[in-house]
Formats: sequence, C-alpha cells, structure tokens
Amino acid sequence: MAIRAYGEHLLRHRPGEKESEECLGKIVGETRKIERIVQGLLSVASPGGGREGATDVNVVVRGTIEMVSFRNLFREVEVVLDCGEVPRAAILEDRFRQVLLNIVLNAVDAMGGRGRLTVRTWTMEDWNPAAARALLRRATDPPGMDAAPLRSGAGQSGRGIAVSIADTGGGIAAGDLPLVFDPFFTTKEPGKGTGLGLSVSRTIVDGAGGEIRVESEPGKGTTFTVVLPPARKEGEQGNG
Repeated sequence: MAIRAYGEHLLRHRPGEKESEECLGKIVGETRKIERIVQGLLSVASPGGGREGATDVNVVVRGTIEMVSFRNLFREVEVVLDCGEVPRAAILEDRFRQVLLNIVLNAVDAMGGRGRLTVRTWTMEDWNPAAARALLRRATDPPGMDAAPLRSGAGQSGRGIAVSIADTGGGIAAGDLPLVFDPFFTTKEPGKGTGLGLSVSRTIVDGAGGEIRVESEPGKGTTFTVVLPPARKEGEQGNG
C-alpha cells in the first residue's frame, strides 16, 4: 500500500526534485521491508540444508562484526570479541551469518546504540544433540539455566561449538521471554520490526541440529547462546 501510494503520487503530480527524492526513498525503503519479510518467510518454510555445511565460526563472527560496525548505530558500542579454538560447525555459512546478524542487530538496537556487545566462541564438551533437540521443543529456556541439561538424555554425546552474544541493554521482560522466538512477535515500535528475526534464527539452528537459548533479566542485559554440532569429517556417516 505504501509503495503504491508513493508511486501514484509521482504519476499524478510533477513534484520537484527534493519531493521526488523523498518519494523514491520511501519506495526503496518499503521495498526493502518486503524483501526482509519474504526472506524470513522463505527461511521458515524451507529451513533444510543446514547440516551440509562446514563453517569456520570464528571467521564468520569476525567478518560479520566488521561488516556491521560501520553503521551509525555502532558508533558508541564497545565490541568485545573472545574467539576460542573451535572446530568447523555443521551449518551453511550464509545461514549462520543470518543467525548472527539477526541476534547482533537486535542486541545493538536493545542498547540504543550505546553499551557493550560481547561475542564469545568456545567448545562445549559433552554436548548432547538429543538433549538439545528436546530443549528446542520448549518455547524457550528459563533465565539463568546452566549447561547441565545438555549433558543428560539419550543419544550420542560429542562436542558442540558455542557462540554467545551478550548485550548490556535493558533486558527482556519476564512475560515476553517465552515469546521471543514466536513468529511475528516483537517488542519494537510498529513499523520497526517484522518479528521474524529470532524465529528464523531458531528455525535455521534447529535445521542444523543445534540449539539456541536466551537468558535475560530486566536492567541487566540479554545473552543469546547458539550451540552447533561439529561438521562431519570426510567419509563420516551421520546417525540419521
């Protein structure tokens, strides 16, 4: 509707150069909104393919932070990177970058462009994929949950590549925490968020056989943690 309205305005009138630029800017902006929504819906509808990747997590983390750090929103954000030695993760690089972008941009937005963003990577020993899949069936995990549940349950244990993104923003209200991964749920003002970013991120991580969880407390910031299975070695067979 917005695109049509601005397009019809240009057709009906002969606006000056400044007004034309404003209308065209609105058209481009609304088109980008459509693009983001459609990409999100496609990711939800077709999450497959994640397990075939062999992504260098640290390279993607550093590259993504470098890519977005030029934005005005990052000018007063202190970025702390703590990248440990981790194996390659079983997820496609583009999909992992999308997950990381969704969470990082949400974090910086939650801080109002001012605060500290800490991104860490490490290897989680004795990570249990079966237990992780059980956790994925929950709406979300309660604040303050430690890694203990990941070390229980049936299934073959192994090493998980963990990535945490922590901000110093206002945190998430207790009533909103169980809803953050629901499609179209957003706490942003109307027109400033589609509510698909975290839902899509969870779908991608789930498709890769991993886990995503959130810990938050109002006034004390929010931490999202993504755990991914290691990439299969050449010739190695999956467990189905």
